[in-house]
Amino acid sequence: MYAAALIREISMKVGVNLANFGEAAEPDTLARWAKIVEALRYHHLMTSDHVTITPDVGERFPAPFYEPLTTLGWLAGVTLNISIGASVIILPYRSPLEIARAFANIDQFSGGRCILGVGVGWAKQEYAALNVAYEKRGALANEYLAVIRKMWTEEVSSFEGEFIRFTDVDSKPMPVQSPQGRRWQRCCAAPFRALWRCLASLPGDRRQSAGDNDPETTFHRGGRKKTNARRLSPYPSKDN
Repeated sequence: MYAAALIREISMKVGVNLANFGEAAEPDTLARWAKIVEALRYHHLMTSDHVTITPDVGERFPAPFYEPLTTLGWLAGVTLNISIGASVIILPYRSPLEIARAFANIDQFSGGRCILGVGVGWAKQEYAALNVAYEKRGALANEYLAVIRKMWTEEVSSFEGEFIRFTDVDSKPMPVQSPQGRRWQRCCAAPFRALWRCLASLPGDRRQSAGDNDPETTFHRGGRKKTNARRLSPYPSKDN
């Protein structure tokens, strides 16, 4: 009985990172792979995030690049049961009001299947192109997470911070999933019901660590952790 309980305790879910970039990425191919992944009964289907394909980004994530917020809204209609999300959304690239509303909408359209993974990014040229201060990305991410939490827990919210201020913003529709409750430990993405400050650290990505898995942990410079996780791609690569 103890062994069975232990197995239940350590069981994990497995997902696939859909390559929403590169020469082979096009709607028909992405739809086909999404259906294959779901048919194989994987638990999650995740996308990558970049907004501007600057030279440093293009070396690892070549164009064409399908922007994840749009792609996830589309995947909500292409899939039926599999969880969909981003691993990870680079928080400082967008207004937290946009991120909160977009993912709440996708959660509605997908029937509560949406996952938000968050990170701070590594591409200095992309930060410069977006006119966002690279050296402030940790502080921006902390504040943006606080905004997202308010948007997902208060139907009308106000916020006064260092980088963003707003009053009496209507948040509806709210996410289907509750943003409070169960937490994922050692995860690569955080769902609405999970850990707020969980970061992915995928091979080839120089993402900052959030420290431990405590929901009150803040982003900081350095402290990067390595992982043996492998990015799964339906497309052939030089490494395969």
